[in-house]
Amino acid sequence: MGHERVGFLPKTKKWNAIVSGIVDFSDNSEAISQIAAETTKNVRSRFKVISSDEGVISAFKYLIVLSFATKQENSISFLNDKGISLSKNFDFFDLGISAKKYLEKHLQAKEYSTIASQSLMDTISDWFQKNESKQTTLFVTPENPLENWKKASTGEGFCELSRSFFANFTKRYLEYFLEREAAWALKNVDERRHFKKKLESLISEVSVHAFETAKITESFSAGWFKKNAQDKIPSDKKIQGFVDYSFHKINSELLREENS
Repeated sequence: MGHERVGFLPKTKKWNAIVSGIVDFSDNSEAISQIAAETTKNVRSRFKVISSDEGVISAFKYLIVLSFATKQENSISFLNDKGISLSKNFDFFDLGISAKKYLEKHLQAKEYSTIASQSLMDTISDWFQKNESKQTTLFVTPENPLENWKKASTGEGFCELSRSFFANFTKRYLEYFLEREAAWALKNVDERRHFKKKLESLISEVSVHAFETAKITESFSAGWFKKNAQDKIPSDKKIQGFVDYSFHKINSELLREENS
């Protein structure tokens, strides 16, 4: 993978502390620990096998193809040939529609594909907002709508894009299982209602935690890009290998924090 070893990643706030903050109405520390541990356990169980899902691989491939298109003389024609239908003056909404149609051709497990689709749109939105030019916003595009994606076709940009995708994926699964485990651990209806309300107010902390966890992917992303994606679109097998390794490293990071 061309990566360097990375030690335990520092976190702005530990996972147990985030869960404790959400369940601050309860003195039951055992329940809090159970919710925190079971949430990461379930996320890790998904990440062990998720890279075999065609929908997940296709979501990440969409980002690679979109980025690679910026190097082509006729980007729109290139994208259409690759199964991504966009008009010359596409906007953010058009991009969302094209991503959805692209993934519909590769649906496999509904749960994985749903999370993959949501994470893909989260990543596209994050990239637009972070890299928008002076002439454009999410809803108004410049003469060249792919201008915002040129940076993603470099090693540095690919690192950012990868981290964003895997962070969004991790965040959505943490939220999903956190709420589900709370429903099991908190028997009182009022406690569940309070938990859900508090979770909504602290969702940014879950997002930050996921983003910090996904930093582990940056240690090998640039090397993989230089070897496999700088001058060509990698094969599906190579993309799957990268996605699998990324989830494996995030999985290990979640486990290390859980056991710390």
